[in-house]
Amino acid sequence: MNRKAHRNMDEEIYRLFTSENGVIISMPALRYLSEHIKDQAGLQALFAAFKSKFNTSSLNMDQAMEIMANKEEEAVPYSIRTFKYTQRCYPDEFEHYKSLVNREAVPISTLDAGVDSTIFGILYRNRLGAYVLEDDHDVIEVVFDNAASEAFVFENMFLGLSGAKRLENIPCDGAHSVFAVAEIVLPAFSARSSENSFLDKRKKKICIFSTYDSHKAFVESVLERERPDIVIVSAETQDPASELPGWRDKMICCSCSSDGSFLPSQQQDVSNPFVLDLADASIGFVDSEFFRNRQLGTFTKGNLIESFLRSVLSQSLLDPFSRSDMRLQEMPRFIVLAQKTYPAVLDVENVKFISLPPAGERAYAVLDFKTESFQVVYDR
Repeated sequence: MNRKAHRNMDEEIYRLFTSENGVIISMPALRYLSEHIKDQAGLQALFAAFKSKFNTSSLNMDQAMEIMANKEEEAVPYSIRTFKYTQRCYPDEFEHYKSLVNREAVPISTLDAGVDSTIFGILYRNRLGAYVLEDDHDVIEVVFDNAASEAFVFENMFLGLSGAKRLENIPCDGAHSVFAVAEIVLPAFSARSSENSFLDKRKKKICIFSTYDSHKAFVESVLERERPDIVIVSAETQDPASELPGWRDKMICCSCSSDGSFLPSQQQDVSNPFVLDLADASIGFVDSEFFRNRQLGTFTKGNLIESFLRSVLSQSLLDPFSRSDMRLQEMPRFIVLAQKTYPAVLDVENVKFISLPPAGERAYAVLDFKTESFQVVYDR
């Protein structure tokens, strides 16, 4: 790990332990851990191991070394990453996303009419309803009429656009510059590929239910039949764990949400959305009418659902339509979308999306890493 990565991990360890949870960490322990923790999943598992083993108000070097030495023997089954509302700071995000576009971009202010160029920035609609792209110095209207790329574009997404500036004459307004898009260049994203040595390596079977509301008999019958290692349930007001006490120790509960713009929320045990990390896989869970967000943008052409999900992945956000900053260094390999729509299991860019209808439709999802079986099941 290079010096910059060490510095970033120092900050992340301090943020999680001290800023968010009030645990004072000694400088030797901080430096030691930053040399051994590679990513956010490992950091979250480290914190879970600390809480399980010590749960003290401070962390010293001896404790840090003991956790690292015993991480195989005392591995916890999973780790959960939750989210709190953090307002997005678009200027700070600009350089991050620009570095993920594999194309040399020129400033909008330097564009010459008729010259093929690539520009980069944040997309939104102006007061007249037209799409514009803004970089760190200028803004230009963009048109997608002749774009060859199969893509979905929406407000407040970062992307690159290849094409050429042209002048259009508008009655009463005179010459007007627009950028005619030929190709849409999405930022690259990373999906988790590493193993987390803090977590139990045994393969898990997970059952997932959404919008729990007095569905005890149905859920209980499924659990008795499937016998999962982990149960995920989203609910509005009821506490599924209290109605299913035999499964409490294996159950993760989060709240439902019909309006994704107000995510993340936390009315149950964990936030909605959240990320569940296993030793060799991560599962993102979002309960909202996610596919309705397709109404908020524009499709250029091609496979609509794949274009939509590809654009979602390009933003490295578990929910890019929320007002909150939920960026991830690595996207989960599995993303469960609990929503009132059709069931589906879709593979896009090596990420498996699972669309899960409500429990009221007697539907549930099974992610069985023991048999490599991932499906939505109707229990008729």
